[in-house]
Amino acid sequence: MKYNKSIIRTKVVKFLRKEFEKRTGYYIYPKWRALRDLDLDKEYELLGDEKLINLGGGEFFDHPRWINYDLYEPELLERIPNYRNYDFTDVDNAEIPEENVAIVYTEHTLEHIPMDKIGKTIERVYDCLKPGGILRIIVPDAGAVIDAYDNNDWDYFKPYQSWFLNRGGEPSLEDYLLQIVATPKTNFLNEKTLGRDGPEISPFKLTPEDVKILRKEANSKEEFLDSLLKGCDKNYSTGIAHLNWFDEKKLTDILLKAGFSDVYKSGFGQSKSLILRQVPLFDSWLPFLSLYIEAKK
Repeated sequence: MKYNKSIIRTKVVKFLRKEFEKRTGYYIYPKWRALRDLDLDKEYELLGDEKLINLGGGEFFDHPRWINYDLYEPELLERIPNYRNYDFTDVDNAEIPEENVAIVYTEHTLEHIPMDKIGKTIERVYDCLKPGGILRIIVPDAGAVIDAYDNNDWDYFKPYQSWFLNRGGEPSLEDYLLQIVATPKTNFLNEKTLGRDGPEISPFKLTPEDVKILRKEANSKEEFLDSLLKGCDKNYSTGIAHLNWFDEKKLTDILLKAGFSDVYKSGFGQSKSLILRQVPLFDSWLPFLSLYIEAKK
């Protein structure tokens, strides 16, 4: 078979890709070219005036058809029209005043909401969705995280290393675990971490030895995870802390209780919505760490 690409062009592209990876630490994935075959413009046109919400989208997600709900600074709200303030630390009083919503997408956000508030949050989403609307949830996969901890898999937690180095410390494996599951229990919280008001929320910190004892005494992963979260019932003013854990069963039960009729496990880039298959605009954060669940109203 004749290869019709220029050898020079191939070498130049490879060189530039390697230079980018070396200088930034990020990879350029040529397989994203599959997105060229997705007729996303047509799909958005078919939605008409139906709305799309990114719940916890952060300051870098930007798409003209999506409304972003998060804890935003006033400056962002003033400058960017599709940003809306949503206080995850006060979900009882935070409504989603949208109607005719076709899709709600939330990536690595629900773990910032304590267990006694998560049901209310899901109910808020359910209420704003139209019949047949889709909710796609991505959260840390607690089962995979505990397996990595039990297997002493340091490499699994490496993506979080900079979080600790920026706060002046060398983390233990237990510190990595706490950062993902129960952030207020870590011993690396400082003024920069806590946020604007920096309240002391956790009733006590956990040392690595404390965590080892709790793991040994727990009869199950679920019991161990709950023991780590004991007392973590309120977030900081910036909403930075992780205060919850999820596996497929726990999240499915919460969604069914809220009224969703069809709940199913998904995967990286595998949404039943064509729009949500636009990776890496969606599904952008640590696929190896993530649990993907979708629900239909």
